[in-house]
Amino acid sequence: MYVFDEADGNLRMVSDGSQRKGAAVWSKDGSRLSWSTTIKGSPDWGIVVADVQNPDSRKMIYRGQGAYVPLQWAADKRRLLIQKYISVVASELFMLDTETGKLLQINPADRAIAYDEAKISA
Repeated sequence: MYVFDEADGNLRMVSDGSQRKGAAVWSKDGSRLSWSTTIKGSPDWGIVVADVQNPDSRKMIYRGQGAYVPLQWAADKRRLLIQKYISVVASELFMLDTETGKLLQINPADRAIAYDEAKISA
């Protein structure tokens, strides 16, 4: 995954150049980037965060069982709304603390719910 620097016209690699990546989301101020990535030798996906000015800061902050993708940064640039895809009729939403790795499930339910285009309001 690369970032284009408009100031100098250069491309800068922010990912590690391996594994499959997807679902990249920017923090509102453009300083942080998060994306999902496959975990080598596993069917599971993880969530990676990086400071775009310092690509070596990238860190897998969450490894989950299944397919997890980031959806949106909170205004505090610390929390990240993420989704676990289970099936076309079931998914789960979480707030992920990017500093501690702690997950808080949003709207836990005893039935299947399929979320689409979830966003943080306010």
